[in-house]
Amino acid sequence: VSGNGYFDLLGVASPVRHYWSLAIEEQFYLLFPVAVFLLIRQGRRRIDALLPLAVGGIGVSLVLTLLLSSNAERVYLGTDTRMAEVLFGVLAGVLHERFGDKVTRPAFSLAPAALGVFLVAVVTLPAQSPIISHGGLIVGGAVWAVLIVGVAGQGPDVRIGLAGGLSASPLPFLGRISYALYLIHWPVLQLFSQARLGTGRVTTVAIQLAVSVGLASAVTLGLERPIRQ
Repeated sequence: VSGNGYFDLLGVASPVRHYWSLAIEEQFYLLFPVAVFLLIRQGRRRIDALLPLAVGGIGVSLVLTLLLSSNAERVYLGTDTRMAEVLFGVLAGVLHERFGDKVTRPAFSLAPAALGVFLVAVVTLPAQSPIISHGGLIVGGAVWAVLIVGVAGQGPDVRIGLAGGLSASPLPFLGRISYALYLIHWPVLQLFSQARLGTGRVTTVAIQLAVSVGLASAVTLGLERPIRQ
């Protein structure tokens, strides 16, 4: 509405600026289950129809991303350009349903490499890297799908290797408070910015992490969990 770009607003204090991503998720949650319901009620094997739907959606998203790659804001915020990341989850679910271990075993073998690619990207790619708007987000969705299927597909009894490492504390705890952490982290970053605190970068990040995790824990335990239970 203001005409400013998303990344241009990173320094503006707004507690709900990041909720745009929830809108993309909700569009999926509202529309896609209807398609699944209509397919499943016609017979279990009709779940196969989700395969071309997921692949086609990913393809459309990729084409639109490449066509709009010169406009990083549009690629970053658009439902059509971001839907591939969600549809990779649909694709993984359908493939697991149809092929079982034939999918999870290769994914398990590739999971360490997928985690490595993700960590390298986090460390080396700045938020405004042209790689991101030229298909990097879609590649990231594929990488995460491989990692999730590879680890989760091994079942709860796997406690060695990558699956065991990702089950070690405090990662499960962070997973349990992740939604509250998502809601809270943005205003915390604004209120406890380096400019406001007058501290070094490392100290600033430590304070932001401590406040974010503390508030998210309180919200999860005091509000979210009682409501769900």
